[in-house]
Amino acid sequence: MPYESASSEVAQRSAEIRSQVRGVFARHKWAILLIVAPTLVVAFYLYAFAADQYVSTASFLLRGPSSATTAEAVPGRLARMGLGGDAPASEEAAGVAAYLESHDASSELQRRVDVISMYRKTGTDILAPIKPKPTLEELTKYYRKHIDVNFDKGAGIIKLETRAFTPEDSKTISENLLVMSEELVNNFGRRAQADALRGARAEVERTRNQLAAVGGQSTSSSVVLGVVGGLESQLANARAEYAAAASYLRPESQRLQQLGARVSALQAQVSRQGGRLDGPASAQSPAGDRVISDRQFAMAEYQAAHSSYESARGQAGRQSQYLVRINQPNLPQKSLYPNRGFIILTVFVSLLVAYGVGWLIITGAREHAM
Repeated sequence: MPYESASSEVAQRSAEIRSQVRGVFARHKWAILLIVAPTLVVAFYLYAFAADQYVSTASFLLRGPSSATTAEAVPGRLARMGLGGDAPASEEAAGVAAYLESHDASSELQRRVDVISMYRKTGTDILAPIKPKPTLEELTKYYRKHIDVNFDKGAGIIKLETRAFTPEDSKTISENLLVMSEELVNNFGRRAQADALRGARAEVERTRNQLAAVGGQSTSSSVVLGVVGGLESQLANARAEYAAAASYLRPESQRLQQLGARVSALQAQVSRQGGRLDGPASAQSPAGDRVISDRQFAMAEYQAAHSSYESARGQAGRQSQYLVRINQPNLPQKSLYPNRGFIILTVFVSLLVAYGVGWLIITGAREHAM
């Protein structure tokens, strides 16, 4: 009957297909087992279980004072002592880039936002989350896998990419890392300024003692030294006030003329008090000339050291390095990781190459044995 005939044809066709499949599997069973099957397993995991990862991107650079400003603000004496000025911004940026990948950064980030909880939001993906209570080393290792810090030495720009399992978490992590970087840059500046101020103060004390030794240990010399120190401080402040006023007042301004007169008067007093340390000019002997010369030299050294100290004090009130944000951390709209297609293709090609190499080795060994 027609129905029975059609059924037998279908059964026969099915049997032929099964036979062909068995033949293909018999001929290529190792390729299927070693290449196709693992690739299908990886694909199944990636599309069925692997958690999406969202990337937030930010970039920034460090900016310091211009070279002209630094040259004006830092006297040559401090520069020779290695106490003034700022380290190149590129060195500071390299330090920030290294810090972002350190265990200090991972532990500080955990203290601020509980990044461990963020790294456990993986849904059904049992392979991606971090341990509930990782050690610092384990946290740092996992943290480094989810951030990418690129430092362009030529442009001095640091690009930061942070990955997390929700868009909000990736942005939060990126924002906190930027804040931590800003705090680190500020600490760099404060330490450098404190070192400069401490060194300048020590230099003032050294030259003060030297001047006192040359001028004698009398009470009058000590009093004069104190007076000179106070006048030098007033003179430095008056000069700074005059320079600031000159930037916006006209030369004929009464206020500017008053400030100029004050600077001149203080300068005259400093010179007059310095002359008291030189002593009377009645000593005409070579030894007396030498004493006067030594006093003048010691006075010049002291005045230069005091000026450097005042400059260091003024510089300590200014921020020497700034972190400038070029791109703020964004809220990602689409997951970029895992790159499923690329991973599957990589697994397939790698297994195919490994299978081909193994097949060539085995074939060569068999031919050699024959």
